[in-house]
Amino acid sequence: KDILEYYQSNSNFYGDLDIPKIITQFFDMSIIGNMWYNRFKRQLYYNYKYRDDTATVNFNQKFVIHKGFRKALKLW
Repeated sequence: KDILEYYQSNSNFYGDLDIPKIITQFFDMSIIGNMWYNRFKRQLYYNYKYRDDTATVNFNQKFVIHKGFRKALKLW
């Protein structure tokens, strides 16, 4: 939601981008994955396409950038 809100408020800088399609493609390439917290097991879980070929992007969960890309892009 934050990504969509940011895009909508700044769309004049980006033109016509299909944000859900871009996020889905990033997920399918395992650039990003989903992250969620299991409160019963008190543990974070991550889901990437490369780990599970049947995985699909879940827009209701948080996104996380793959550690390899974070390092390459110097995001940490």
